Amino acid sequence: METNKIIQGSVSELENEEDIYSDEILEENFEIYDIIELSSFIGKINFEPMYKNFISDIRTYSLEKQKEFSYSVLERIKKVYGFEFLEKPNIESQEDLYIFYEFIEFLEFNNIEFLTEIFINIKNSYEKLKTITDSFILEICDFFDKIENKFKNILINKFIQESSKETINKFIKISLKKNKEKIFLSLKISQLYI
Repeated sequence: METNKIIQGSVSELENEEDIYSDEILEENFEIYDIIELSSFIGKINFEPMYKNFISDIRTYSLEKQKEFSYSVLERIKKVYGFEFLEKPNIESQEDLYIFYEFIEFLEFNNIEFLTEIFINIKNSYEKLKTITDSFILEICDFFDKIENKFKNILINKFIQESSKETINKFIKISLKKNKEKIFLSLKISQLYI
C-alpha cells in the first residue's frame, strides 16, 4: 500500500515536471513563431498592424530571443529592400533594441513626415508621385545624399546614408504602396503653408 502511494506520488511529480517542460517548449515555440511571422511581413502593406500586435510580446522575450528577432528582420530587410548595413548593428542591450525597433518603425510605417519633407523640395512632386520614374528617383537620391544625421536614431541615419539608388527606389515604392493617401494628404497640407 505504501509502495503504491510512493509510486503514485513519483508519477504525479513526473507529470508536473513534464507539464512544466511542455509549457517551456510551448512558450519557446510561440516565441519562434512570433519572430518568424513578424519578420515575414517586412515590406508588406499590413506590416504595421502585425507589428503592433506582436511587438508587445516580443519585447518581453529574453535579450537573446530579441536579438534573434532583430537578426531575422535584418535578413528580411536585405531580401525585400536590398539593404544591408555596412557594419552589422551591435545589439547587446535593451537600449540597442529600442533603437532597432525605432528603425523598423521608420522603415515600415513611421516615415510620412520624412518623405513629405523630401517631396516638398522637389518641383512638381505631387504629380511625379503619381507615376514614379527613374528621374524622380534620382531627384530623391540627391536629397538622400544631402541628409546627414537628421535623426537621433543612428540606424535610421545609417540607412539614409548607406542606401543605394535601388534601395531608395524600393523604400519609396513600398512606402507609397503602404501610405500613399497619408503621404499625399501630408504633402497637400504642407504645400498650403508654404
